[in-house]
Amino acid sequence: MNARVDKDLRVRVNRLISGDHRTEDLVRIFLDLRGRCFGRPCFREIGDFIAHRDERSKGLVTQTARHMFTSMDVWSMKLRKIDATIDDIFDAAKANLFLATDQQLNDMVGCQRGSAKGKLRRIQKKWKQESGFTKTEIDFLDGLGNAFVWRPVFTGDSLFFEFCDVLKKNNIASSEDIISLNSARSFIILFALVNMHGCRIHISDTMKAEVLVGFKKNENYLCAFLEVKFEELKLPISIPVALFMSDLNPVEVCSSNLQVTDGAFPNTWDCSIEIGHDGRLRRM
Repeated sequence: MNARVDKDLRVRVNRLISGDHRTEDLVRIFLDLRGRCFGRPCFREIGDFIAHRDERSKGLVTQTARHMFTSMDVWSMKLRKIDATIDDIFDAAKANLFLATDQQLNDMVGCQRGSAKGKLRRIQKKWKQESGFTKTEIDFLDGLGNAFVWRPVFTGDSLFFEFCDVLKKNNIASSEDIISLNSARSFIILFALVNMHGCRIHISDTMKAEVLVGFKKNENYLCAFLEVKFEELKLPISIPVALFMSDLNPVEVCSSNLQVTDGAFPNTWDCSIEIGHDGRLRRM
């Protein structure tokens, strides 16, 4: 712990609370505390995006993106006229075990996570021993390995909760300060979106996917999307996956030059973006 650094951070937090919202203050808070974030993954990820904005090859966002790509890749093979191998199905099953919620797993294969992991291990062992599968095992593998599962890595709520929690645990902010920080919630979420925008995720040695900020037009909230393209068909398939979902309405928090009322779903911006002096997201 560096007392001078912490004193500096308290001044920056006080500015946030007072309504003096400066992006450089959030840069310092995320960078200085990402190494002592008490295992809070959302906070750490934004700090890492600031530090390594060009390309991410590790971390929770990258790991989740890779699993979502595997799930999407295998699920879409039939549509792309590709025959999935048994190894493809096993890879997708493992990815879906990582991605799926307990409820999703129950809906997909009718069992809890621990049981599903055990079944998958036993089926893989039988495959390596060149043993045949029972119909129950085939149904299980089909349900787990032929599904497309996705989930956001984090949400606006989870990021803001972790931001406050890290400040409190490092004695940078008091409980009273945390209550007052609610006034800076939208600014903190917009800051995170700006720092994810334009970053590339290293999916594999042959694929990198770009993160772009946009919004779901009919649902009116800003997201950071990972757009994955498959080129095998005459009409390439482009599947956007939301990595970071906020509850911020683009009409309320975006400047008019981002044209939030036009475009196909999902609307994403390929221009550089920033937070303006009015606290709204704008084209740089």
